[in-house]
Amino acid sequence: MSTDDEIELMPWYEHSILYWNPTLETWENFNKRIDALFSRYKELYKKRTEEFLKQNNFVKGKEKQEDVHFEWFVRYQIQGWSKEKIAKEYYVTRQNVSNAIKEIADLVGLKPRPASKGGRPKKR
Repeated sequence: MSTDDEIELMPWYEHSILYWNPTLETWENFNKRIDALFSRYKELYKKRTEEFLKQNNFVKGKEKQEDVHFEWFVRYQIQGWSKEKIAKEYYVTRQNVSNAIKEIADLVGLKPRPASKGGRPKKR
C-alpha cells in the first residue's frame, strides 16, 4: 500500500486557505502558495518546539556515535585489545581508534584503561 492510499483527502471549502479554485488560480500559483504556507508552518513548529524544550530545561544530547566505535571501546576496555590490534582488525588508523575510544569513554562517563606497555609479561 502506498502512502497515497493511506492519505484521505479532506474536503476543502472556499473559506479555507488550502482551497484551490482552478477557475481563479493556476495550479502553479496554488502550488507556490501551498509550499509557502507549509514552509511557514515548519518554521513555526520548529520555533514552538525549541521554546518548549528551553522552557523545560531539556539539554541537547551529544551526536550519535558510530556503532562500531562502541565495539572498539568494548574490545579495548573490557577485552583488553590494544589500539593497534583494533586498528589492524578493522582496517583503520590507530589514531581513529584512539579518538573513538576517548569519545565513547566521555559519552558513557568512564575513564579508558591505561594502555599496556606491550610485549610479554615479565617472568617471576
